Amino acid sequence: MTFRVTRYAAIAAPAQGERPASPPPLLRRFGTAAIALGKWASEGARLASDDVLAERQAKCEMCPERVGRWCRFCSCWLPLKFRLATSICPANPPRW
Repeated sequence: MTFRVTRYAAIAAPAQGERPASPPPLLRRFGTAAIALGKWASEGARLASDDVLAERQAKCEMCPERVGRWCRFCSCWLPLKFRLATSICPANPPRW
């Protein structure tokens, strides 16, 4: 697996002969979004500060489970997940 750097992030590019990584299935994405937003709303609907947002983005940037703006590990859309104060990284151990 190689990485190419774009204006927004480092994106994993498949090695020659490998299939490109794809985002999680659509229904799974909707399900995880509903769970995350429900937890966020029930705990006060707080947003993460800009410092926390920058820290989360930096720690997630080179993760092998990141596919563009999606996480294959938890099926979340990362710009939203970074912003919700109640979000945590599901990796073991968590990256943030």
